[in-house]
Amino acid sequence: MKFEHDEFVEMGGTPDVSFELPKGYRKASFTSSRQVVAIPAAQSQRDDPSTVDIQKSQGSGIAPSLPHEFQHHTRAHVRTVYAEVCRSIYELRDYATVASALRDNVKALWYLRKAGYVHRDVSAGNCLWDIASEKGKLSDLEYARPYDKLSMHDPLTGTPMFMAIEYQHKMHMFESDDQTWDQFKSIVGDLLQREIEDQTSLFFTFNFYHDLESIFWVYAWFLHHYIPTDAHDPARNYDDISQSARDFIYCDIKGNGTRNSLLLDQDELLAMIAMLKKVYSQTMAPLIDPIGIGRRIALGYKALEETGPVQVDGKPHHWDANNFSKEVYNDI
Repeated sequence: MKFEHDEFVEMGGTPDVSFELPKGYRKASFTSSRQVVAIPAAQSQRDDPSTVDIQKSQGSGIAPSLPHEFQHHTRAHVRTVYAEVCRSIYELRDYATVASALRDNVKALWYLRKAGYVHRDVSAGNCLWDIASEKGKLSDLEYARPYDKLSMHDPLTGTPMFMAIEYQHKMHMFESDDQTWDQFKSIVGDLLQREIEDQTSLFFTFNFYHDLESIFWVYAWFLHHYIPTDAHDPARNYDDISQSARDFIYCDIKGNGTRNSLLLDQDELLAMIAMLKKVYSQTMAPLIDPIGIGRRIALGYKALEETGPVQVDGKPHHWDANNFSKEVYNDI
């Protein structure tokens, strides 16, 4: 998309930014024999952010270098004006247009993947349709980050009903479950004996497939909210689709178990497809077919999570970017 204007919003003639620490910030004092993190407290003292750090040995005070994810990060209030006039998926009512828009957004996500970036906020509001060019556009890149620079401590970003289920729970859910009982017991035993600071080997970071999964949730949302007039029957009971939306679409930022099952259990996805077919009728079946991409994404996760993670500082940190298959994007 083409930028026309991209400037700071001013409040009383001053740019609305947070480049400095808040007024209530102060250093924390502590005594500990373990590595702990200094946390800002709401006091009247204002301190230099360079003094914030980690205490590694017994005693009080602040030592010299805080990990990036715990540092103060600046924010700026910006307004951006684009040359294109677009409509979001929320505003579209035509299924052919929605399908085209989402296909183009999948392409955009592939280009981000090639650039090494994740979007982290794919939603019905950020997937756009450019009226003039009749092409889909992906907007709002303020949460986009280099994939290999992310941390498990990064805050959750996005709209809950479009977020990937793994991301909501910050845990991998598609790893192989083919272990024997003895192998599983060994894994549990190893976990319980491991030192707390070593449990970072149970890594989790946002990845490229999480962006892709959001496209699935956007289409599922659309199917549950806009039934074509040709398929609508005033005499038909729509309680099933209303309940399905409550079970699978609407959730808070932490998600729910029912929603998880739609990707973890193919029978749940098939049950949804059967329910939607009854609502949409046989003639509208092609509109429902794309919802099957949920299974393709689940298989992509499973193949990915059978590979070995990249090590950073001797500990698992993220999946190798080369293991995110282009075939998954092509199939969607």
